[in-house]
Amino acid sequence: MAVQIITLAYFLFLSFTTTLAGNGNEETYNLVEKLKSNFNRFAPPHDLINKSVKLYIELFKVLDIDEKQGLINLKMILIVSYGSNSSVWDPEDHGGIEVITIPEHIFWSPPLILRDAIDKTYESFTDQMVMHDGRIFSRMSFLTAKLACNIDATKFPFDTQTCPITLYPPGGYENVFSADFAFPNLELAFYEKNEQWELLTPVTTYNETILHTGQQYQESLISIIFLQIL
Repeated sequence: MAVQIITLAYFLFLSFTTTLAGNGNEETYNLVEKLKSNFNRFAPPHDLINKSVKLYIELFKVLDIDEKQGLINLKMILIVSYGSNSSVWDPEDHGGIEVITIPEHIFWSPPLILRDAIDKTYESFTDQMVMHDGRIFSRMSFLTAKLACNIDATKFPFDTQTCPITLYPPGGYENVFSADFAFPNLELAFYEKNEQWELLTPVTTYNETILHTGQQYQESLISIIFLQIL
């Protein structure tokens, strides 16, 4: 079963407008208990589809670029999803329920490291979402991150800067799952232009295999390129 991420707008629509079908709370409770019996929330599901976690990032705004300190401050949204056959159900067997929203941390949430983060703040929604086809949206967070960026201002004010956003599984998870971007280009539907810097588009995503201490692991990278316009 192919695991596909849904668009941010559709995700928000589902999150805030979905009414669970069925016979009230008892149907939902029974379904959640059934699904929980198949999972350990502290570990990936044994049937994690393609051993892959899907990442969806929407860039909202470049809050600040500090050329002297070599820092960039970004506001974005991060959605993390994965698929498991253990979380598939037939809506006809459960009162017509197709989607459930549950409190966070009921199901496993993949750990991810944000490289070069000097400071970061997650403003998480309080629910996870599970679709009847086996997709689990384990995290949806607004993320404000201050990242180290190798800024070269020698050609000011006509300089172009490239600042990477790098996400990857922590040690011990390298062979358990890979973190893969859902789309080849970064979503910018809600991006607010910066008065000092122009974002050069499209912003592409890609994966890079790194050799570290004799073992290979994958990093998921976004290179954000800016042109100073003042």
